[in-house]
Amino acid sequence: MLVLCVWVSASTSVFSQTRPSASSRGRAADQPKTYQDSLRWMLKRRDVAPQERLKVLHELGYLLGQAGNSEALRVGDQAVALALKLKEWEQAYQFLFNQVLFSERMGDYVSTLKYAQQGLEFCQSYYPTGTWAFYQLMGVATADTKDFSGGLAYMRKALATQKATKGVTPREKGTLRVNIANTFLSVRQYDSVLFYARRALPYLQQINDERGVGYIHQFQGEVYHKIRPQTAATLDSATFHLRRALAIFRTKEDYASFAASAALTLADQYRLHGKPVESEKMADLALQLANQKNLRQYKADALASLAWAYADQGNAMGAYEYDAQAKNLRDSLFNSEKSEALAQLQVKYDVQQQRQQLTLLQQQNRIAQQQKRVALEQNRVAEAQTQAERARVQLLTQKNHAAEARAQVQRTSLELLAEQNRVAAAQTQTQKARLQLLTQQDEEQEAGRRTLTIWLCVLGLGLLAGGLLYWRLRRQSALLAQANEVNRASAAEKEVLLQEIHHRVKNNLQLVSSLLGWQSSSLPEPALVAVLAGSQARIQSMAMVHEFLYRADNLSQVRLDSYLAELLKSLHESFSTPQRPIQVSAELEAVVMEAKDASAFGLLVNELVTNAYKHAFSEQDGGELHISLAKVNCPDGFKLQVIDNGKGLPATGIEAKPKSLGMNLVKTLVKQLRATITATPHHPTGTCIEVTRA
Repeated sequence: MLVLCVWVSASTSVFSQTRPSASSRGRAADQPKTYQDSLRWMLKRRDVAPQERLKVLHELGYLLGQAGNSEALRVGDQAVALALKLKEWEQAYQFLFNQVLFSERMGDYVSTLKYAQQGLEFCQSYYPTGTWAFYQLMGVATADTKDFSGGLAYMRKALATQKATKGVTPREKGTLRVNIANTFLSVRQYDSVLFYARRALPYLQQINDERGVGYIHQFQGEVYHKIRPQTAATLDSATFHLRRALAIFRTKEDYASFAASAALTLADQYRLHGKPVESEKMADLALQLANQKNLRQYKADALASLAWAYADQGNAMGAYEYDAQAKNLRDSLFNSEKSEALAQLQVKYDVQQQRQQLTLLQQQNRIAQQQKRVALEQNRVAEAQTQAERARVQLLTQKNHAAEARAQVQRTSLELLAEQNRVAAAQTQTQKARLQLLTQQDEEQEAGRRTLTIWLCVLGLGLLAGGLLYWRLRRQSALLAQANEVNRASAAEKEVLLQEIHHRVKNNLQLVSSLLGWQSSSLPEPALVAVLAGSQARIQSMAMVHEFLYRADNLSQVRLDSYLAELLKSLHESFSTPQRPIQVSAELEAVVMEAKDASAFGLLVNELVTNAYKHAFSEQDGGELHISLAKVNCPDGFKLQVIDNGKGLPATGIEAKPKSLGMNLVKTLVKQLRATITATPHHPTGTCIEVTRA
């Protein structure tokens, strides 16, 4: 029993939308005589758009298929080809579906299986939601050739695929389960018939499908009628379901064959109940229905059932007449069935041949696909080798660039050390000048004291000596004031020179940082970029120390609170991103540090904060970072805390790995600052790193 699909035609005639011109209407030979001729005439025209041509093929195929004309398959093939060309997947699915229905209606099971297989391959590639429907068609067509096990295998695939497909309607779900139940009825697996019939019933009731509900009752009635041994319960169940089916099928004339089948089974059922009168009534009803639709097989079965009913009632003459009519009709049907059986055998042979051809084509396709995959794999291998060679050359180039960058950094470092040596030498010369000035002042003061003593001793020598002494003292005072002025000018000049040196050192460090940034932008390897970014951050922190020194009034000391505020702002702008926002807070007291220690302190803070940005929040979307700086009871002491709420330190704590530049540098800087470092867990999550110098 193949399930029909409704073919939705256009709301208006395609032919009415495109009329022939006046000149063409004037030619009587070309004038279409029927609506189908009009559609064929439109297909011959070259000025019809592809979408309009598809509609014409749609309507013409529908009309031919309804009439059972074999031309419907040829038109359907054209429609499928055009729909595939236009990539109209839903219409291609519909055309292939109807090709299966039309070929089955014409009894061409070879074509039925061919179109069903073609539709299945199409859906698997372009229209997955229709795959289950073509599995169902394959199952129904295979069962029609009496290959019930093969048909059930396809239907089980259809059921599994349908369950995984969204948007399946209740009608489609119920129809598939009805087809499975009908196939199980053919192989007399009655438990499976009842199982799938009961599963189909809710879907059919949901859409008020009378015929489908009638199928379900007839399936159940047939099963209970055929179950052996018979019991009162099975007989009553069979009678109940068959009467329900008969009541539904008698509502419409189109259901006459199903009503006749139900009436015949009821007639046999009443005989088993010992009710010959009711059996006669059902057999007579089946005979009337068979005569209405000329159902010869049902007519023969109805005549035989009437013969049994008359015999059970003791009417031998009536039983003989009906039995003779039944035998004559069955003899006639036997000859027809022999021809149909031979035709069925031929169809089965043709189907097997078609399957073998399909299997051979599938094997050839698989071999071709394997050969294509091997060729593609060889091409991929060759391409991979080429890419590997390119990557090797690129890696060598990158290594050369990295070596050049390292050499440039080393040269810059040497220049920086030389500049620092010059600054130290200038500071030494300044200190020597100060010592010489102080020595000269002490000597002059000592000379003044000696001179004053002598003049006091000779005070009595006279007014002339006193005036001379006064004049000399005035002259010495003037010389001393002049020396002090020279000393102040020299100190101011040295201070300006030292500020200029700090400014140049800061500019040189900024230049090195810019070179590293430029170099990292041209490197594709993330590891090298990360290394250069770390070096760039360290150099930036040292440059910031020199910037604070040349801007400060006191060149020998640095205010750490102002310096850390600028440094933390720079690091936050470098590492915080909108995808992983990190909130930074600080509590900074006014701690003053010597310039020689400020650079190391800045590098230490840079390493600890950078490490927190990179590693503390690697497993979360954001976090909080707090930095505090406080004084301790010591002239040059301090306490620095870096606290985060990240994932916390590993089990090894802050013990540096052999190749961990950051943690090794932290330990070296802590030692240089004569401080101690500790790391403890921070509740509930995170780490607190504390550096103390007391």
